[in-house]
Amino acid sequence: MAIDCLAGYLYELKQSGEPFPEPTPQNKVNVKAEADEDDDYTGEDITVTMVNVDVDEYAKKYFNKSVKKTLSIPRWMNDKAVSAWIIFSQVLQNVLKAELSMRNLL
Repeated sequence: MAIDCLAGYLYELKQSGEPFPEPTPQNKVNVKAEADEDDDYTGEDITVTMVNVDVDEYAKKYFNKSVKKTLSIPRWMNDKAVSAWIIFSQVLQNVLKAELSMRNLL
């Protein structure tokens, strides 16, 4: 679960062009920083563990996985596109990227 959380956070930073934060040395981690006021943990109850993730590999496996979509277009448009060797999925991806960029969602 820690790897999923770290990978998601770093992937979002990478997508937005923000720099990755410097890792905190193990002996400098504040183990009480995220604790709730009603937690009964003591220093002995908490273990600090290093988490390692290859963001690019993780993204390939989980974030960039293709999703099948079904769409309908007029037959005449399909015939012309097929005869022009147009790759439908690539065209749709290009248009969606442009549209999302225009809306500042990418």
